[in-house]
Amino acid sequence: MNRENLKNYIYEKEWIKDRIKELEERKEILNKLTATYGLNAGGSSEINDRVADKLAILMDKTNEYLEMLNESEKKLFDIIEALNQMNNKLYRNILYKKYILGVKMEEIAVSIEKDFKYTCTLHGYALNEFDKISEKF
Repeated sequence: MNRENLKNYIYEKEWIKDRIKELEERKEILNKLTATYGLNAGGSSEINDRVADKLAILMDKTNEYLEMLNESEKKLFDIIEALNQMNNKLYRNILYKKYILGVKMEEIAVSIEKDFKYTCTLHGYALNEFDKISEKF
């Protein structure tokens, strides 16, 4: 666990979320095709085969993304464990808001009632403390 894991978590989370959304959109299209052409005795066998192939691919991708999601959850637990070890609660809150929740630094500054520049300085200190703590993991 290190600062790069912390920084990359939010991007990985967004990547997975976007892929799942993409799969849901494909599933919806396949469901519409199934409803339109029918996957029953009356439907074309060529269409049935093509839709079934697409559904199989969709299921494989779904399983792949679910595994990615499980790995992401493990990383999240490790990050939270490291954050829980931080002595300075303000530092912990800054890092949590930025890297777990995806809050912009401007919004963090407002929420902690500090100016933006000082919040950025605190963020740097927080990352340094996180590095020291994460060496133990």
